[in-house]
Formats: sequence, structure tokens, C-alpha cells
Amino acid sequence: MKFQLDKLPVSLFASVMGLMGVALLSLLIEKHFSIAWRISFLWAILGITVFILITILYLLKVVLYFKAVKEEFFHPVGISFFATITISIMLVGYFIQNIGNEIGGWLIGIGAIGQLIFLVFTISQWIRQTYFEIHHMNPAWFIPIVGIVLVDIFAKNLFPDWFLWFCLSVGGFFYLTFSAILLYRIIFHHPLPQKLIPTLMILVAPPSAFTIIFIQLMEGTTLSLFWYSISVFFVILLLTLVDMFLKIKFDLSYWAYTFPLALFGNATIAMTTVLPFLRWFGYGIAIVVNLLVVGISITTLYRLIKGSLFEPSKE
Repeated sequence: MKFQLDKLPVSLFASVMGLMGVALLSLLIEKHFSIAWRISFLWAILGITVFILITILYLLKVVLYFKAVKEEFFHPVGISFFATITISIMLVGYFIQNIGNEIGGWLIGIGAIGQLIFLVFTISQWIRQTYFEIHHMNPAWFIPIVGIVLVDIFAKNLFPDWFLWFCLSVGGFFYLTFSAILLYRIIFHHPLPQKLIPTLMILVAPPSAFTIIFIQLMEGTTLSLFWYSISVFFVILLLTLVDMFLKIKFDLSYWAYTFPLALFGNATIAMTTVLPFLRWFGYGIAIVVNLLVVGISITTLYRLIKGSLFEPSKE
């Protein structure tokens, strides 16, 4: 097995998001259906273990190959994936908090504040840079936006309402703005590089997060149905593009399928308070996400052992 620390991409934290996302969805299903078995705990143990390993390795990369980290941070695609670090911290903390450990709350707080700081720095960099073109825009740019919105879900009991509304407002503004820019870029400019096509699934994440938030804030309103409808539309739209997805060779970007679908599953279960018939649909999504994460995890591990996981793309 070949491994070069300087080639370790920050996007690897997306695997933690996928693992913890399916863990939280499975936990919700277990509670909702009073299921005795605890597959969520197994996913969480794996996700937390992977998070610790990747964190240690990436910190070593920062110390030993800081130039490579800096290049990644200033890359049009790479910069957005740094938000996966703070999102992963919140996800790990949220699960730990759900099983009754106070450490989880501290992790959520650290991740939430870190996410806000990172979002400010990211947008500042987008404004300062002089070399980005319209074709550099891609769905991964939504990751920092999703992260700031997730603060309202994971940290709702840690911060005052004004801070939660601040995060929600900022996330909503940039979601609407970036959605228009991305559609313009995809329709009228260069097609997305093949390795980034899986990131189209990220489009499902923001409206799914908004659905959950408005269910929590207002206990079932037309606003939650509004956002959930957008999520459903994007899922249907992406199903019509399945032929594009099937042509793509395996890449770390495959992990982009996992967390947005898990979040959509959570939104579906949350929407059962408004539309009870969605209960079984949510259960079906949970099964699909579990199988998907199993497949991607096995393939990722195989490619890692084979030494081809971090091979640079030819595109």
C-alpha cells in the first residue's frame, strides 16, 4: 500500500460526514420505529474512528507539508471542502450528545463557531482572489453554506435564538444567491468535470436542512413543506441524470452522495409531523443510504489498500 501524506486531501473528511450522517439517520429510524438493534452505534463508532485518524493525519500534513495545505486552501474546489472539517466536528458532537455525553455539546460549540469563522474567511477569499472564473463554480461551493445552516440543527440548545436566526439568515441568503449562479454556470458554460458530477447531490442538502429547521422552529408549517418540496424535486431531477452518474469512475467525490441523502432522509422523517404517509418513505431512504455507505466504504478501503485512492485526476 502506497501512501503519501502530502497527497492526503481535505475532502476525505466528507467520508466522516457520510458515516456520521447515516449514523444519525439510523438513530432517528431506530427511535421512530422503536427498533431494538443499534446499527447507528456501529456507524458512529466507525465514523468517529475515521474522524480521529483523518484529523491526526491532516494535522501532520499541516505541520510537515504546510505548502501543500495552503495550495489546497486557495484552490477553487479545495477551499470549500475545508468546511467538511467543522461539519464533521458538529456531527460527531451531535451523536455523542444524543447518547448522553456532555463532551458532545462542547464539540458542537467548537464546530459551530469554527464553521462561522471559516465561512467568513472563505467568502473573504472568494472576494479577494483574482483568478477564479465562472467555470470554477461547482456544487461543492455549497458546503460552507450547508455548514452554517446545520448550526441551527445541531446547536439549537447551545446558542441564543438571535445567533441561530443569524446563521439561518446568512445561509438562506447565500443558498439562494449561489443557486442562481450555479444554474447559470451549468447551463451556459463548461460542463462539470466528471469527478465533480457526484457533487450535484449536494443540491439536496440545503433545502433538506431548511425543512428540518422550520419543523423545529414552527412545528410544522407551509415553510417546511415549501423547502421539502424543493428537496424532493432535486432528488427527482438527479434520478433523471442517473446515466451520467453511472459513467463516472470511482473517486472520493462519491462520498458526496451520502450525507445529502442522509439529510434528506432526516427531513423526510421530520416531515411526518405534517405528512404522516412519509413515514415509510423515510424508512426506505434509510435502507438505501445504509447500503450506499456500505458500498462506498468498502470501495474506498479497497482503493486505499491498493494505493490508488489519492491518485490525481487526469481531468
